[in-house]
Amino acid sequence: MNYKQILFATAIVLLSFSASTVYAAATKIGVINVQEIITECKAGKAARSRFEKEMKTLQDSLKKDQENLEKLKAEIEKKKSVWSEKKTGEKIRDFQVKGREFQAKGNETRFKVKQIQDKELAPILKALDGVVAKYGKANGYTVILDQKSGVVFSTPAAQLTDKILKKLDAIMPK
Repeated sequence: MNYKQILFATAIVLLSFSASTVYAAATKIGVINVQEIITECKAGKAARSRFEKEMKTLQDSLKKDQENLEKLKAEIEKKKSVWSEKKTGEKIRDFQVKGREFQAKGNETRFKVKQIQDKELAPILKALDGVVAKYGKANGYTVILDQKSGVVFSTPAAQLTDKILKKLDAIMPK
């Protein structure tokens, strides 16, 4: 190898190290915990309170229906020996119909719960997206990741949850 080839090889090695250093310096990654932000922000706490109030109403209604079904079942068990076969059959059919209605109401309640949850979370998530995007652009982040979506490790310096939480609280009404 002559002098020019050695100089050329050295230059290529140095350029590759400097290019990777420049690329690494340009990459800035932040990590947030979206779940924590949603549950700890003021709007999230208010939404949770409203959600729990509506859930209690729905649960109370289901609990009342379940108690009525249990009473009917107990009545059938207790009195079937003294009732006529026709009356026992009617009560059993009534129990089955009410049982299907209860199941349908349970399914409807689950659907309502999902709708309520989506309604409460949608404005918070929309505002959070805006806050994260604005913060990321303003502070030169290449990417900001959700900690619960596959991030196994991050340094405390990469953790932005508290900063984003404060900014979200500043823009969101309760």
